Parts: sequence; C-alpha cells; structure tokens
Amino acid sequence: RIICGAEGTLGIVTQATLRCENIPSLPGPLLLCCFDSIDAALTYGKSIAALRPRAVEVVDELVLEVARTDAGWRTIAPMLGSVAGSAAAMLFVELDSDEHDLPRDTPGLLGIHQCASDKECELAWHFRRRAVGLLSAAPGDRRPVPFVEDCGVPPENLPEFIAHFRELLDKH
Repeated sequence: RIICGAEGTLGIVTQATLRCENIPSLPGPLLLCCFDSIDAALTYGKSIAALRPRAVEVVDELVLEVARTDAGWRTIAPMLGSVAGSAAAMLFVELDSDEHDLPRDTPGLLGIHQCASDKECELAWHFRRRAVGLLSAAPGDRRPVPFVEDCGVPPENLPEFIAHFRELLDKH
C-alpha cells in the first residue's frame, strides 16, 4: 500500500520499497490528441497506458472554450489544424521515443499532431500550463474554482474515476 497526499495529509510510513527509474535527460515526442468528447479522451488515455507515456495531461471542453477566446490560442490552433475549432477535449501525450504505434481508429479521435520542433513543444506545454488559469477569464458571473488537482489515478481507472467524480459533483 502507498500513502499519498498533500496540503494537510498526515501519515506515518514505517517501511517502503521503491522502484526508481532514471529521469530522461531529453524530452520525448509530444503528441496533441484531439477528441470529440472528454469521455473519448479518457478512454483513449486508458488504451495508450501500455505505451508507458512519460506524461498524459487532459484539457477539457470548458478550458478549450475559454482558450479559444484567449490570444494564446493563436499559438496552438495551427498545430491542431482543421479540428482546432471542434475539439471538445485534448490529451497532451509525451512518449519516450518516436517508436510508437498509437491507435488511430478510435471512436471520438479527431486527430493527432506530433510537435515537429522544440519550439512547438514549448508552445504546447506553455498552453497546457496556462489552462487552469484561463478558467478565471470565463465569461459571465460564475467562476470555476479549481479545487482538485493532480490526482494520482492509474490511467486504466481514469474513465471510471472521472464518471464517479462527476456524479459526486452533480449531487452537490
């Protein structure tokens, strides 16, 4: 068993066995995967878990809607091509090498763009880092409040986790 938490979590660990892996010195290829729904994106994330991606980050429809009105959108939209205006969710997937066989015949997958240069990768990651902050620019009187970040959920459990989490939020 593992104990994980932050910001007030208290626990005592008396013994631990760790499996350490080297941190890669260079970034791997970054793929921007666009989907017609958040559910399709999460299911896809589950299907690529076997590729052992270095990072998988999700951007949902609410963030994309606000992002499309932000000046920073001009830096990422050209990378997404014709699906930039219709994507309802994105996955940022960083892999170890160019040797990958991503599934492409997946329901809801609109397109995949592999960043072609370090500059493209930098622009894409900059957009992703700004994503939650963009929510404060959402139109209207209501403001989303980010209160759950960086959950530790195995990718194969993510679709079910998000569905259950949404149910809890809808109840309250």
